[in-house]
Amino acid sequence: MRVLSAPGGRAFWACLAGALLWTQAHPARAAAGAGEGAPDRAIVFYIPPSGLDAALEAFAEQTGAEIIYADRDIAGKTSPGVAGILGETQALDILIAGTGLEFVKNEYGVIIVRRVSEPAQDRAAAPAADTSPEAGMREIDERSPVDEVVAIGTNIRGVRNPASPVHIHRRETIERSGAASVQDFVRLLPQNLNFSDTTAAGFAGPPSGFGGAGAAIDMRGLGEGATLTLVNGRRVAPGGEGAGFVDISLLPLSAIERIEMVTDGASAIYGADAVAGVANFELVDRIEGAQTDLAFGSVTEGGLRQLRASQMAGTKWSGGNIFAGYEFLGSTRLDSQDRKISAGAADPTDLSPKRERHSVFAGASAALSPDLDVEIFGLYSDREVSFRLSDNLFGAGEETTSARLLFGNVSGTYHLGRGWAASFSANYSRNETAGARLAASAPPFDVDARSAMTVAELMAEGPVFAAPGGDVRLAAGFQFRSERFLRSTMSVTQERTSRDRRAYAGFAELYVPVFGEPNARSGLEELTLTAAARIERFSDFGETVNPKVGLRYAPSEEIRFRGTFGTSFQAPGLYDLGRNRTVQPLPGALFVPDPDALGAPPDVLVLSGGNPDLDPENATTWTAGADFGSFGAPGFAAALTYYDIKFKNRIGTPGVALNQALATPEAFGGAVTIDPALEQVQPYYVSSEFSNPFGISADAIGAIVDYGLANTASTKVSGVDLKLGYEADIGAGALSAGLDASYMFDYNFQANSAQDRVSLLDTVFHPPDLRFRANAGFGSGAFSAAFYVNYVDSYESFETGVREQVASWTTVDLGLTYDGGDAASSQRRKGLSVNLYVANLFDEPPPFVDLGLGLGLSFDGVNANATGRFISIGVSKSW
Repeated sequence: MRVLSAPGGRAFWACLAGALLWTQAHPARAAAGAGEGAPDRAIVFYIPPSGLDAALEAFAEQTGAEIIYADRDIAGKTSPGVAGILGETQALDILIAGTGLEFVKNEYGVIIVRRVSEPAQDRAAAPAADTSPEAGMREIDERSPVDEVVAIGTNIRGVRNPASPVHIHRRETIERSGAASVQDFVRLLPQNLNFSDTTAAGFAGPPSGFGGAGAAIDMRGLGEGATLTLVNGRRVAPGGEGAGFVDISLLPLSAIERIEMVTDGASAIYGADAVAGVANFELVDRIEGAQTDLAFGSVTEGGLRQLRASQMAGTKWSGGNIFAGYEFLGSTRLDSQDRKISAGAADPTDLSPKRERHSVFAGASAALSPDLDVEIFGLYSDREVSFRLSDNLFGAGEETTSARLLFGNVSGTYHLGRGWAASFSANYSRNETAGARLAASAPPFDVDARSAMTVAELMAEGPVFAAPGGDVRLAAGFQFRSERFLRSTMSVTQERTSRDRRAYAGFAELYVPVFGEPNARSGLEELTLTAAARIERFSDFGETVNPKVGLRYAPSEEIRFRGTFGTSFQAPGLYDLGRNRTVQPLPGALFVPDPDALGAPPDVLVLSGGNPDLDPENATTWTAGADFGSFGAPGFAAALTYYDIKFKNRIGTPGVALNQALATPEAFGGAVTIDPALEQVQPYYVSSEFSNPFGISADAIGAIVDYGLANTASTKVSGVDLKLGYEADIGAGALSAGLDASYMFDYNFQANSAQDRVSLLDTVFHPPDLRFRANAGFGSGAFSAAFYVNYVDSYESFETGVREQVASWTTVDLGLTYDGGDAASSQRRKGLSVNLYVANLFDEPPPFVDLGLGLGLSFDGVNANATGRFISIGVSKSW
């Protein structure tokens, strides 16, 4: 979709927010809008004969109008131009004469150019509302052509997501957040838990192995694999030593157009992993001219420095475009000795690692015919991280990791006629993670992990029949996915894991408008139903079927209720299925004895490692919420959402300390066999997985403990999200305010069926009940300023066996922005923007937590960080 705006057009986003939606919902009024309302202004025009795209650009510049159109509609078309004193409508009629196009103007003043033959119901409305507090208003998807808008969370074109809660964070918001990287911005979101971020100045206890020094989305704290992470709506090969998450730290910030999040289960739409939700990173799809970005930041105490530099360039032609870009990101270490709260750590220990990343990306699109549009996109990132951790008394260990991501996608849309369109896509991605650790007290080891994914999808979407409330629409398609994982380690022993998987899926989604613009009545402005289902068959563990239903009801334009119910699943990881299984006898002296038994505890045979018989984890999710309009206060928007997720058959170990196997065998949920017969023990002693470093004989075994992975755990979470946004023009400038808050009612965990469900809410390394980010700002002309307040509620710590209160944590950020845009009077300032951001303005340290780890790190790195005050300045120039 092409969006044309006059330089300095003040109402651009407000106009764009309702343009497509209003046109779909009010086709008759939109058509009439071209000749009604305000009188047609007389303007001096001079637009020479040229391509139609250039003519429309000139029209927008000379009138100050906002114009949107689909590239394919004007591809190859020319305009005779226009000169003289004419009305806007008259001039535009001349410009598009003989092209087979028409235009309408809605009540917001947005001009929409479209095909004359195009029925109104084939044109897109708008995607799901953006209720981000920074926006304070509804916005629309800017990427797709006018009649191909597809919101995240649905496969139906031209329909707002009718039920699922959606959060959209746009480029302007991301740039003004002061974030130097994608993970820096995601860390600010209340819906995300930061446990899976190993690049921040935080620490969550002893490392469990190489995570690849990466970062992952972890919605609701349900785990790094429970949120499906997409790039441009496509799956990406996972990273880390176990290929357990999509590493968002490999994505270049300069290429991010927006981040879209669906915060309910979406496996019926997207398949595996969409349990807690979906996060889609939409990257730039067109660049005209060139853009240079440079940002530098530093803490005010300590050695951490960051530098980000990027260059993008592109060009367009009638019906197509091509672009490319490069980004560099580098940072120095933050040493634990630079912070009082971590000064007790062995030296050297890093709170934040030394890192360096290079990313290149490129793309192109073209209208190959009036009915066929094709896009290609490619991304390559290479990152190296060095992390020092002195977690022993004999010397420092240094982990060095490198990660590389290759992602490529080809997609297209073919318009079949009668409002139907077929879309296709094929993408390949590959992630390579390599790491090594050297320590004075232990043998060195290294890890090499590689994952690859190929996905092909074909889908058709269009109207099935006309109903009183509008067109009933159907989307249906097929998907093939191939995954491969290879991991090798070398230390005292060598381990090699190789596993592959193929998945075949069929899916369908139905959209039914019961009440809409054609038959709306008092108290029934809108009533829409959606139903979706997906069946997915895997080559290694069978199949799963997941449905989802949604409802949206609007008694008036000021309030819209919505709700969803569905099931989701998470496929077992290839590493969990294929990793080596170990069988090893351990001396009874390592175990807590049975208090009722006499004599010394017997020796124990322990089974651990992977499990090729794992089943999918599954979840039941439902949400209920409401979106609120202005209620007479223009610029106000609000959204309230309740969510409830029951996550079952979760993969894990029994959840009890191994040394308790003899003292409390019943707590292991059937994983402990006491006094096994010799016939039960002997087969393990001859298996290829057996090792016996302690020389324990089979007849000495008094218990068998299966401490390997199994589908035993469950988690239940529930809570509410609240988003508020407000913008007001006060003459001297514009005021804005917003709130993004998440309050959790439950976070209950059960390790296995033999154990009681326990609440992990408000405990160390788990979600607090309340997190929010609030903002207030003022802008006048090219200058704006904003304050941000980040809050994490207090909680409790039991890490030392004693209940201790952990204080709440409040930080304040300040952002100052100059944006010259295209309206700057000076050519030097044209396209220039400068952003000064101070994170943690008052240098508030993280709350003290006695972790009882003996490492001298006394804070919860999941819910706080020790970065301190960080000042950054960024400069961007469009050429």
